[in-house]
Amino acid sequence: MIPEIEIPLAFDGTQWIATIGECSIHASELNQLEERISEAVRQITLYATHPTVIVCLGFDIDSLPPWLRQFHAHYFNYQLTVSMPRSVETTVIPE
Repeated sequence: MIPEIEIPLAFDGTQWIATIGECSIHASELNQLEERISEAVRQITLYATHPTVIVCLGFDIDSLPPWLRQFHAHYFNYQLTVSMPRSVETTVIPE
């Protein structure tokens, strides 16, 4: 089973913001944000043995002003697949 992490996504007018636990990740472009999220997920030891982790990014509609929420269809939810680093282990085969 591939582990999943749900992360709320917001936009403050200039920066995209993703919140993982107590940590907020900011970037002006989504591709930068995705790279920073991937780096943060790779640091979580709970997922170290998994080849991939699915990050579900859901736009936080509450981050919009109330009058703008009617246009929420312009925002989105999506999944980011994070490839975890493979550990290099040497197996010694007895002769």
